[in-house]
Amino acid sequence: MPEFTKNLIRDLAGILEHSYEYNIVICVGETANYKEFQAHSLILRARSPYFRVALSQDWAKKDGNSFVFKKPNITPKVFELILKYMYTGVVDLDDQLGSDVFELLVAADELEINELINYAQIHLIESKSSWLEENIVTILHAANLHESFKPLKDYSGRILAEDPHFIFRSDDFFLLEESELISLLQRQDLGMEEIEVWNSIIEWGISNTAHLKEQDNWVSADFVALANTLHQCLPLIRYYDISQEDYYNKVALYEKILPKNMAAEISVFHNDKQLPEHVLPSRSAIHSTIINSDQAGLISLWIDKQETSGDVKRKNPYDFNLIFRGSRDGFEASKFRELCAHVTNTVVVAKINGTNRVIGGYNPSNWGGHIADNSSNLTSYLYPNNEQHIFNSDTIIFSFEKPRDITSAKFSRRVDSDQTIGFHTTYGPYFYGDLLIGNKCNANATCWYRHCNFEHSIIEGNNRKKQNFKVENYEVFHVVPKRKRLSN
Repeated sequence: MPEFTKNLIRDLAGILEHSYEYNIVICVGETANYKEFQAHSLILRARSPYFRVALSQDWAKKDGNSFVFKKPNITPKVFELILKYMYTGVVDLDDQLGSDVFELLVAADELEINELINYAQIHLIESKSSWLEENIVTILHAANLHESFKPLKDYSGRILAEDPHFIFRSDDFFLLEESELISLLQRQDLGMEEIEVWNSIIEWGISNTAHLKEQDNWVSADFVALANTLHQCLPLIRYYDISQEDYYNKVALYEKILPKNMAAEISVFHNDKQLPEHVLPSRSAIHSTIINSDQAGLISLWIDKQETSGDVKRKNPYDFNLIFRGSRDGFEASKFRELCAHVTNTVVVAKINGTNRVIGGYNPSNWGGHIADNSSNLTSYLYPNNEQHIFNSDTIIFSFEKPRDITSAKFSRRVDSDQTIGFHTTYGPYFYGDLLIGNKCNANATCWYRHCNFEHSIIEGNNRKKQNFKVENYEVFHVVPKRKRLSN
């Protein structure tokens, strides 16, 4: 900072400190936490649209030669920081508590000091993330009330996408407004078990319904009261993603509050596993129209070579970043190659047309036909027809026979074949010899599967004969380790 700028800041701070020729007194706070500040209306008008309007419309009372302005809703500590900023353009938040910075943010919004609004939010996000997580309900309240708090709203959304337990297990969860709870339940990316969501809204409903007694002693009127409290929330629960055991142990106790015919439809589903029409899609922490979070978690176990012995419900250590979707980007092989050719560590999933089956695989190499690293488990082959193959021992293929049912999953690694990934300009993803996603595969049966180079068949009954099919859609994800969020 140039010396003359430092001198200017020092001199302006001196004007505030010594109250030279002040003409406004601002009474801040209440009772024991109260202080009067002397300031200059010219500076306040120049720095704050709020004061420009307030002073021009005589909101303040005149006491002798000075205006008297009252701000009981701002604490003296926070107002002193704001006043110093208005005079000097300098504010140091490093030593302030998260609660004080948040109060400063709210006050800056009221006083329309836009630079300070933005700076305070950046500081909270970058330096006070632990405080934000501990007070996530307060943050959501404020973000919904103040349009200028968009950075905080976006940050809260990212936190919820990473781990919604920050809010669902918050001590302040019961203080959520109904509209805020509905907004949460409408999210498709809640990475938590649906039974946890159910338990949380029941607790919220009981807490927000007057005079409810212990559930064991409820009468019909109590169930009606709870149903009225939760009538906009109950249709947003994914009941078919709750296990039969959890349903009968935890949901059935409240069947009287469920939407009409819901209990009967769930009972049918538990018996024959057939989903009724118009069912809400499963929640998924990944942006997929084909697989859900449980299926992604199982794939991550296979990637980590844990077979199926690990905990499918563990926190997935990988982000599945969507880089290609046929329905969005087109089903031409050239588009797949444009977007995916040089990306390593990808998962491909495809929904077979006319069935519930999902088929796909994991490719730790790239799709461009060249070896991008010096790993010893990679070998490349180029053939006369410009078809190229790569061998990578970590490649897998898999299938899911039924939607939302990971027990129907099958996967396989390669055996002793020297080729696992194939490349050609007219191909989409090609797991050599076993699975090909072809060009324009939504319109033509250019895809096929046969049990050949991989150890196990992933489609029951396949006897090494090609089974051609079309796809409804297919997606490719770049699989990367999750970044750990640093706490402050």
